Amino acid sequence: MVNESERFIKDFESGSQPRWISLLGTSGNGKTMCGTHLWRRLSRRANWTGCDFFRETIYWPNLIDELRSTQSFEKYIELKRWPILFVDDIFAERDPNGFAVDKLNCLLGSRIGKWTIITANSTVSEIEKVDRRIASRLVRKPNVCVVNMAMDYAFRE
Repeated sequence: MVNESERFIKDFESGSQPRWISLLGTSGNGKTMCGTHLWRRLSRRANWTGCDFFRETIYWPNLIDELRSTQSFEKYIELKRWPILFVDDIFAERDPNGFAVDKLNCLLGSRIGKWTIITANSTVSEIEKVDRRIASRLVRKPNVCVVNMAMDYAFRE
């Protein structure tokens, strides 16, 4: 995870073609911590001209709750334009009617060719069972998908 993260930073700083890094795997193994580090480092260097909302990491379950209550729709639209986006914990929300998957698919579709960081406590095959389009986008070149199935740090001795 660290090697791919370092390469992601170097590519961003060198002006390479934008891509995504998806950090997938078991809970508690450092995906969010790594994603947050990447976000902090890259968001300071990004060109935020034309973006109205405060730059922040996006915890996907909270954003879905806000969207369900009709709040934050403008923010959701704005995320499609951000030069760098960190979406944490996709597929962690309850989604009985497919609303969250639809919103995620739409957001990710608009992020093709933009720097994006994604985390999930799922594997690609688990995501594929929910939505094949999203799974395909996570692994599509030039994007990088890192799967870490290490044991939760809280349970290590």
